[in-house]
Amino acid sequence: MEASVTISGELHSGPLPAPQTLEAYERIAPGAAGRIIAMAEEEQRHRHACDSSLISAQIQDSKAERQAEQRGQWLAFCLAMTMSLVAGMAIWQGHPVTGGAILGTTLVGIAAVFITRKPWGKPPPEQQQ
Repeated sequence: MEASVTISGELHSGPLPAPQTLEAYERIAPGAAGRIIAMAEEEQRHRHACDSSLISAQIQDSKAERQAEQRGQWLAFCLAMTMSLVAGMAIWQGHPVTGGAILGTTLVGIAAVFITRKPWGKPPPEQQQ
């Protein structure tokens, strides 16, 4: 006496069931295939709307970040020029050590930002997420 076991399986991937499965649903519940297809189409519309919203938000975020960077650069430029003028006035008024210290610390701060290419306190890109 010999016994055999047959195992079969199906694998399907996608938003809709296989055509044979849809046909079986339609036989069991008339109109089910149409509802399943409509559900898949609605899900696709929803996903596209979510993706579109996400992309729009990312674009707005990117623009806001660029504007903040530009504003920071202008403020840093104004601060550097002001400190350079203060240092020049201190030197002109006979205080070369004070003027040199003001000018030196201003230049070191500017150089540090350009060398590291990131603002103080902001983590590197790989640590932000």
